[in-house]
Amino acid sequence: MSGPLKVPLLIFTGFIIAQVLNRTNLVSQITFFLRASKTALSPGDDREKRLLDHVVSTTPAGDAFAVVQAIDDYAWSKEWFMNVGDQKGKILDEAVHNASKSTPGPLSVLELGTYCAYSAIRTIAHAPKGTHLYTLEVVEKTADIAERMIAHAGLQQQITVLRGPLEDLIHQDPLRSLPPFDVVFIDHNKRYYVSDLKLLMKAGKLREGSVVVGDNLLIPGVPEYIEYMNSPEGKEAFDTAFHDAKLEYTWAPTSWGFADQVGVSVFKGPTSMS
Repeated sequence: MSGPLKVPLLIFTGFIIAQVLNRTNLVSQITFFLRASKTALSPGDDREKRLLDHVVSTTPAGDAFAVVQAIDDYAWSKEWFMNVGDQKGKILDEAVHNASKSTPGPLSVLELGTYCAYSAIRTIAHAPKGTHLYTLEVVEKTADIAERMIAHAGLQQQITVLRGPLEDLIHQDPLRSLPPFDVVFIDHNKRYYVSDLKLLMKAGKLREGSVVVGDNLLIPGVPEYIEYMNSPEGKEAFDTAFHDAKLEYTWAPTSWGFADQVGVSVFKGPTSMS
């Protein structure tokens, strides 16, 4: 057996064995497998557009919380999406809340990886009034969908979608002229987690107390990020807590290999880098 079906079928066999051994709900897990496999084997199938159409047709314009809930409902019941999701999203919510306690008033937030704007909308919905979020996306088609999702949520004045990689945009306005960010959410190409974090530090875009949240540290995995945060250099610059979690929109237990992790790091300040 070769080609794209080999891995899903092997995973499915493992799922069945694990379900029998754990005596958990076999039907729900088979349903998840079929949805996840369809997503994984159908790149570029316009699922993001289908999600946007669903949200626009089922939620009132200007209701950010309803938009977030509709995305979650669709991802659980229809098609799997690589958002931070409702479960890990609570870790992000708490990080934003903690940042607001140390920073009276509106926050300044940077997100690396917009995708369908789920986490951007969720963050603004839970942040203090007046908070502004800048989010970077390198895929033009996805950025278009994100902007339409943001507009439907009524947050186009609070969320700015910037197109391109951080290494380019950090040297251009508005990022170049912005003060340090209070919160940074990293959820883009895993190869750039550490390099982009260091780029932000070098550019003076983090202040003492800035909160950096990194998603998907175990699935698909960012071992370089974990290694950096646990290294002497990383520990000198950040206080980091790793939160155990589960891959977004999955019913399967973590014992099946669906364990994920979210890192929440507090920057100690520029003096920590000297």
